[in-house]
Amino acid sequence: MEIKKGYQLSTAVKNNITEIVITGEVTFAHVDDLRDEVRNIAWTLNAKALLIDVTGLKGTSQTWGK
Repeated sequence: MEIKKGYQLSTAVKNNITEIVITGEVTFAHVDDLRDEVRNIAWTLNAKALLIDVTGLKGTSQTWGK
């Protein structure tokens, strides 16, 4: 059974800065998926400057391995 991802990504490019906004909830099971998605976006857009906004992200310190 697939566990549904509880996070969303939105992307914009402003003044040559790639901005990725992550909202929702990240579980430990999806941390690697999230990392890969952010990496792919940066690579695809050939980002020279990257701003990642996680202020709308829910999760615990255990999710991030602290």
